[in-house]
Amino acid sequence: MTKSTFISLVITCLVCGCGATVERGVNDSIVVTTKGDSADAALRKAQDEADKICRPNNQIAINIKGTTKAQWDFKTYFVAEMVYQCGQDTKKLLAENTEKCQAEANIPELEILKGKVQFDGRLAPSASMISNETYPNNDEKIAIGKWIQLREECNRRARLILSKEVKFGLMYELRTIQEKAAEFGNQLFLALYNEQITFSEFAKKRQEISENVSEVIRELNFKFSENSYLIADQEAMRSKLVFQAQQISRDSAKYFEAIAKKNPVKPVAKSQDNPPSPTDSVKARYKLDSDKLVPQQGADSVAIIIGIQNYKRLAKADFADQDATKFAEYAHRALGIPKNKIKVLTDADADQAALLKTFRNWLPLNVNKGKTEVFVFYSGHGLPSNDGKSLYFLPHGVDQDLLDETAIDQKKIISAIQSTQPKSVTMFIDSCYSGQSRNGAQLLAGARPVALRSSDIRYPAEFTVFTASASDQISSASNDLQHGIFSFYLMKGMEGAADINKDGNITLGEMQQYLSENVQRQALVANRVQVPQLIGDPNRVLVGR
Repeated sequence: MTKSTFISLVITCLVCGCGATVERGVNDSIVVTTKGDSADAALRKAQDEADKICRPNNQIAINIKGTTKAQWDFKTYFVAEMVYQCGQDTKKLLAENTEKCQAEANIPELEILKGKVQFDGRLAPSASMISNETYPNNDEKIAIGKWIQLREECNRRARLILSKEVKFGLMYELRTIQEKAAEFGNQLFLALYNEQITFSEFAKKRQEISENVSEVIRELNFKFSENSYLIADQEAMRSKLVFQAQQISRDSAKYFEAIAKKNPVKPVAKSQDNPPSPTDSVKARYKLDSDKLVPQQGADSVAIIIGIQNYKRLAKADFADQDATKFAEYAHRALGIPKNKIKVLTDADADQAALLKTFRNWLPLNVNKGKTEVFVFYSGHGLPSNDGKSLYFLPHGVDQDLLDETAIDQKKIISAIQSTQPKSVTMFIDSCYSGQSRNGAQLLAGARPVALRSSDIRYPAEFTVFTASASDQISSASNDLQHGIFSFYLMKGMEGAADINKDGNITLGEMQQYLSENVQRQALVANRVQVPQLIGDPNRVLVGR
């Protein structure tokens, strides 16, 4: 049984009876449900119960899910539900990491920036910083590059701490906002380095970001101080936090798109006088290296890999064929799939008939019921159905005038896979459903945008699904990477870059975290927002060593 499976561990009796209910939740968390005459009383009981369970180390990370009113024996009670994790005090660990980050900034190499840049984004910039309308010189650029590297290491440690935390609750959503604000700040440093903004513009924009996050925290604290713990209030606040996190991403993309038009990055000839770019270390990682992987052996698994760049009647899906042929190497070396169990279909070979035959005829011959793990990789165009309740894969010869007849409904693929009764199914979909191609062009002439409702898209329990972007975003390709951004970082992650805790295994949660960070950063280069999505158990191991 996996960690994510809820195992009821009722230690006293039901909430509406005499005590508390304790359940084991995801990531070894503890879900405590109690009742009291007031919201505060119920919450205090929940905290006491978790305190007992977490001893002797007595370190608890708290997520308040909320309280509800309940009627029992003609009395009104408040029922509290809280989530705890023993062994990690996330707030304390993050505070310690922040102190370490500040200490790391106190080095001679950064002295030249003192008085021009505030290293702690929470502090208001001085008047001299706001009035400094100059761009950085070469010596200052070297210092900025060093600071960016320090920030990346600082953020890596913070992500490692957060990777062990429950992925829901108000505090999780708040930290998501803080992470996105930090990413905005990283991009500001790069813009300063590239002389797209002055020290003054940097200081003003960073202060604006900081004030926006502080306002969110003040509102959240006010809610708690007003004793507004009711689940309805919690859900409303959570929705607001999610919206604000998305707004930061939108504002970031819009801001950098504007400054790129106003003041594009100047090409600089290489010379000994030029400072090293802070992105040089990233560019050095732009090459995939599957040869570094030792092929895994003995896996009972099979893969269907599809990549369509050159469509017969549609715009290109740049580098999609390269995504597929390269991923076949990683399917063998990283996932351990035997070469004779890997089916690759690209461009003209990936027409409708070939795809359907592969799923309906070839796949059943290669699956042992209840034992075989099935992997599906698709890179190419996609579209939602007119009602927004289904997804289409677009084969090589798809005709926009006969979409229902020439496209392939994802439900048909899922049904074909399910009929083989595999042990598990993992799908990687480097395709967007916004009606646009990878370069942002309209995919079908006269196509109307359709609101794809993710809540209407259902996958069976044994399915894990990675998608390159949210439903309203473009799944982009990169000339620098020579691949779809999602596909590139998926493969780079399989090389070991996604092994965040360095234990030799890459879980789905680690891969999602790695993809989210790197895909979003790379998409910003094209002034786009692209956030990969995961449906599945984050604790499941994707790549083992």
